[in-house]
Amino acid sequence: MEQQTGYVALLKARELQKKKVHELALKEAERLSALLRKEFEYETLYLIGSVVKGKGFRCRSDIDFVIKGLKKELFFKALALLIKNSSFEIDLKPWEEMSADSKAKVEEEGRILK
Repeated sequence: MEQQTGYVALLKARELQKKKVHELALKEAERLSALLRKEFEYETLYLIGSVVKGKGFRCRSDIDFVIKGLKKELFFKALALLIKNSSFEIDLKPWEEMSADSKAKVEEEGRILK
């Protein structure tokens, strides 16, 4: 029974750690959004993926963004800015290169960042 209690405590500690990292990722996404807005002109930045859903988010999960309305020639500069300024792995997708189905999913499930 003692061993089972130890496992339960370990699982609870892991879940708490996962929750803390998820909260950090959400705050990081907001911070990166503000940084990006200062440096680039674009229409909308969406936060997508496990960081929005909460489910499936792991300690090593990345932060997924979709950017709409950014000039194509500035995309890699924007991505580099995000990567350089975050301790999280970053994935940035250009809205204009996404399929209609993917765009619909982003609009339905994504979170618009200010």
